Amino acid sequence: MNAYTPETNLVAPLGNASATVMRWTALVDAGNALALLAGTRDDAANRPARDFAAALAQCPAPRRRLADNAVADLAAIMESGLSALLAGQQRGGNTQPAARALWREYVNARDSLLDMIHETATQ
Repeated sequence: MNAYTPETNLVAPLGNASATVMRWTALVDAGNALALLAGTRDDAANRPARDFAAALAQCPAPRRRLADNAVADLAAIMESGLSALLAGQQRGGNTQPAARALWREYVNARDSLLDMIHETATQ
């Protein structure tokens, strides 16, 4: 009988956290590109996004799984959204209104995620 369950594997969350941190770094870069397309700037550039890895490591496993899922969901939204914006731009369309809408969604999701993990880290 095998007693292994995902909950008993103590190494897996750290490996997932590493993948999540890499995905987060890519999201920050994608957010910067989106800000350019939206014709805006990131007023929250000084938010504690750089210490994401440290804060994520301090999260309990259930909250870390929520963060993993949230980052993956946001990455999927950004990938498809940016692809559509670039395709529209390539066809000569005005994509700025759509870019601004995606920008608002990105900022809200990013800030909520940062609040969630930093809330845990400061408790």
